[in-house]
Amino acid sequence: MDAHPASPSTSPRPPLYRPLEAWCLVDLDGDDALSWLHGQITNSLKVLERGESVYALVTNTKGKILSELWVSRSESSVHLALPKLAYEGVSAHFESFIVMEDVELQPRPDFGLVHLWGEGSADYAQEAVVTLGEGLALPLPRLSEEGWDLWLPQKRLDELETWLSSRASGLGHEAWESLRIARGVPQFGIDFDSRHFPQEAGLKSRGVSFTKGCYLGQEAIVMLEHRGKLPRTLMRLEIEGESPPPAGELLCNAEAQPVGEITSSARHPQQRERCVALARLELKKWQPGQALTLAGREVRSVEALDPA
Repeated sequence: MDAHPASPSTSPRPPLYRPLEAWCLVDLDGDDALSWLHGQITNSLKVLERGESVYALVTNTKGKILSELWVSRSESSVHLALPKLAYEGVSAHFESFIVMEDVELQPRPDFGLVHLWGEGSADYAQEAVVTLGEGLALPLPRLSEEGWDLWLPQKRLDELETWLSSRASGLGHEAWESLRIARGVPQFGIDFDSRHFPQEAGLKSRGVSFTKGCYLGQEAIVMLEHRGKLPRTLMRLEIEGESPPPAGELLCNAEAQPVGEITSSARHPQQRERCVALARLELKKWQPGQALTLAGREVRSVEALDPA
């Protein structure tokens, strides 16, 4: 990490920041940490350099998702960011596959997370660590654009937010959800869970390598990709009206038959007369190009999270 980052004042526009209480930090130590982890997750770590991060999934033997996670390398360690709700299951899952390898999981429950998003976020994240004298700044494009995770001891998070609030703009929950959904970023435990394959969560292009070699669940995921027929998948929608539909509300085809349901929604970040949503659609009952309605409201746009 650069000990003397460029001054944030040189950035044309300050980034936005958002505390993310639902995530936890785990350090992965040992000489075999990176090579062992490569065989446990869906994406490749072979070219992961220090100062870089990659998004991946943890899957079981049937190819179903146990969790999403980000893997980052710093000068001293390998770091995992994963949802708190998945931590116990993933930790037990990982521990069961550490046999003779030099690998140790080190949870960091004393650390909390603030995410910086937008141009110049790297400068702000690195200056925050230097100014506060501790912490961990890691590049993570959570919203599919430039972003950094800033991990700091919980007892200093208020100090960090005070420092940030005088330099950048905070994002509330509704604004964060609006950006997340508009950019087609599904969230574990809300838009997908352990019932789903990566393809059903729209995460094939973002989180799965089909050339990396073996990992747990690979056979089932590859078979679905090349021999199976995807039964359902997540789509990004734009819906007429200012009121975001609740999770679970049904989507219907032109014959008024239910073909899917909303998983998350928010006001559109630019067009206030519309909402954005992620929805799980049953592909046996609906095909791209066919009309959709939601409680009498018109669905204006339907986009796949994964390219065809």
